[in-house]
Amino acid sequence: MSLLKIKIRILKFYEISSIFFIDISYFIPTIILKVLKIEFVNIYTQAVGHLLLDSDTHIKKKQLKLIPNNKSVLLVDRKDISNLYFIKYLEMYFIVFQNHYLVKILQPFLDLKRIGVSVINYTSAIDKTAEIFKINSIWSNKGLKPLFQPIKSDIIRGNQALQDLGVPENSWFVCLHVRSSGFSTMENIHNYRNTDFDTYIPAIKYIISMGGLCVRMGDSSMPAAPQISGLIDYAHSEIKADWLDLYISSKCKFFIGTGSGASAMAFIFGVPTISLNICPFSSVPLLASGDISIPKLYLNKINNNLMGFKEIMSSDCSNFRYNDLFVNEQIEVINNTSEEIKDTVMEMYLRLSNNWITLPEDEELHDSYLTNLKENHYAFNSSARVGMAFLKKYKNLLNS
Repeated sequence: MSLLKIKIRILKFYEISSIFFIDISYFIPTIILKVLKIEFVNIYTQAVGHLLLDSDTHIKKKQLKLIPNNKSVLLVDRKDISNLYFIKYLEMYFIVFQNHYLVKILQPFLDLKRIGVSVINYTSAIDKTAEIFKINSIWSNKGLKPLFQPIKSDIIRGNQALQDLGVPENSWFVCLHVRSSGFSTMENIHNYRNTDFDTYIPAIKYIISMGGLCVRMGDSSMPAAPQISGLIDYAHSEIKADWLDLYISSKCKFFIGTGSGASAMAFIFGVPTISLNICPFSSVPLLASGDISIPKLYLNKINNNLMGFKEIMSSDCSNFRYNDLFVNEQIEVINNTSEEIKDTVMEMYLRLSNNWITLPEDEELHDSYLTNLKENHYAFNSSARVGMAFLKKYKNLLNS
């Protein structure tokens, strides 16, 4: 027998032994915790979108009585969490453990079926429908309010911070996050989600022309924003902080996001969101009632033609989540144009200002798009909207 085969057998034996040891060691504590109706919720805390949206979805499922109303435990590694301050919000709904050694001891409970709860299908569903859409549709249909409000102790210092950034009291502003390379450690498989900040400039100028300000969210790994009067580059601000990320997002008129989790910071507070340059295609519309999104287009590099929406949704490529899948199928992902971005921002502004005119033919067009969404498409059951100008522009692709 070769040394490699011996090594593999030893590793398999170690793996099986470890699982058996954990099951035996944790058996009695697991039974006790089960009787006490305590569950361990396995939330991916390193990404802000998963941290916020998975938490929000799980709490809503319990309050809607779709799952047992157990006491939920969350284990947090303080050195590896996307927004440490959000723990203060979570402690309203979760029992949170942060001690490094205690977290290590309790971690095996996450994988035990009796009390461990996986939330992977809330927002991370691959080749299937994410639960977040159905849950939020039910939530909004019942007229229920957002779970989170800014922490009272943050209001005074938050308002002062906004003024320090250049947002006068009683003025309105919009948050903007444009996904770029540099932040994610998995750029080699996810960079199809990135986009060009410059294509957002006409939309920024539109917001400013309407009397608003634009606060650029993000982090210092991003290129500096261009110098535009009314555009505030908070991402590079000296006062940037986790608590302020959340507070600013909770106070904006709406949040303009891309294919990243930053817009979740507004969503959990009930702030309307715009999601632009979304890919995969089946993720549109995001996220819930009152939100608007538009997808990236798909170009078939074999015939150099744009793929029809029905063609995309009838294909596996509607759910593609990795660069190599697009490359292998010879599909090029096309970013939204400046015009498409601006038109979608205008629609949100006009809707919130009660100046949007809804035409019957527009609703027919929108409904026609939604008929392409089927079971196992990521955004199936979504109650959000697709940008109207985008649908009109590509009407010829809708049913092809």
